Amino acid sequence: MVRIEPSGSKSYSVIYKIRQAGSPSTTIGKPMAGLQQRVTLGSISDVKLEDARAQALKIHQSALFGIDPKSGARETKPTAAIKATNTVRQVKDRYISQNKDRLSKWKDLDATLDRYVVSEIGDWPIENVKRSHLHEIFDGLRKEFGEARVLHVHGAASRLWAYLPDIAVGGLCCIAAPPSHA
Repeated sequence: MVRIEPSGSKSYSVIYKIRQAGSPSTTIGKPMAGLQQRVTLGSISDVKLEDARAQALKIHQSALFGIDPKSGARETKPTAAIKATNTVRQVKDRYISQNKDRLSKWKDLDATLDRYVVSEIGDWPIENVKRSHLHEIFDGLRKEFGEARVLHVHGAASRLWAYLPDIAVGGLCCIAAPPSHA
């Protein structure tokens, strides 16, 4: 948002709440528990609109996962309630529901993730998933179905993980391409 000071100076700022215990809802428009915070991103003459939007998105994603963007440190350890709403299954469901309008083949994406990823690690907290876990899934698919299926599932999983901020999955924001075993 653009904030205008009494002096007339204009700056970009972001208002957010840090997700804490007792705030498992991620439904858009529903408030979360915690104190409202504000971060100023910079003067509108110094910061491009696109950069301000990107920074605001990162700040909101950090707050969603319990990290205070002002300090960069966790406010509290993730509680069981927060971890319970951040399983692979629940993150996948949020991703699909929030992006249905933009995904031309969302039903195929949803079914692929359910069948090959969620069926294996759906109840895991997303922050505990490592690349090696996904590559084990890819290796099993390669043996059973071949390289084409691996590439299809890898593409679907990559889209899901690209939806997450780096902090949500311990640096697993991008899934390296599975090595080809030709």
